Amino acid sequence: MLTQVDFVHAFRGLPAPARLTGQDRAAYLVQRRLYWGYRTGEISRDEAERVTSFVHRFDSLPQAERLVLCIYGAALLRADCASGLESARVDGVQIAGAIRDILADGQKNPPIRAE
Repeated sequence: MLTQVDFVHAFRGLPAPARLTGQDRAAYLVQRRLYWGYRTGEISRDEAERVTSFVHRFDSLPQAERLVLCIYGAALLRADCASGLESARVDGVQIAGAIRDILADGQKNPPIRAE
């Protein structure tokens, strides 16, 4: 689970804390990339605030919303990779691992559908 200190570290662009693993690390990386996009003007304030509210609630989000949030971060990082930013590739691999984990969780525990 991300703490308020983690959000401050993400804002400053610091590496993900070692204690974060899996999906929490992916949420941190998405948030760090979101802050960077906001500071550079690539992402609007409204979009940054909406996505940040999802990251704050990441642990309690349904599987589909966690997946969409990770895909959003992966898309931003993919564009960075195309620009030649090497660190984006490393972060993207970690987010891809979280996407794989979310999908695997869905296979084990498929959502119940009302008929």
